[in-house]
Amino acid sequence: MDPVTDFHVHAFPGDLAPRAVEKLQALHGGRAALDGTVGALLASMDRAGIARSVVCSIATAPKQVEPILNWSLGIRSERIEPFASVHPASEDAPAQIERVARSGLLGIKLHPQY
Repeated sequence: MDPVTDFHVHAFPGDLAPRAVEKLQALHGGRAALDGTVGALLASMDRAGIARSVVCSIATAPKQVEPILNWSLGIRSERIEPFASVHPASEDAPAQIERVARSGLLGIKLHPQY
């Protein structure tokens, strides 16, 4: 069997994960299956036999673009392929896209809600 890639997952920096999961649960109802951390994601991948996951972060404000890119670069591994995010209201979106391209990340998550 070929290795399985989960192409759309979410994870958050450890200090942000509890707040992000709580907010998402309140916004969308229900209960999150994981705690939002990369460690929990990797453990879940192991249980499910998933070889690789693409983490799709969402910049909900222009000021989040740079921190998301930096965090994404820090979590990238053989098993985790993060996508950066660019907010459409960013004044320097073209420069941000160029930086993502130079970083070696394979994609950008665009989220029309924001």
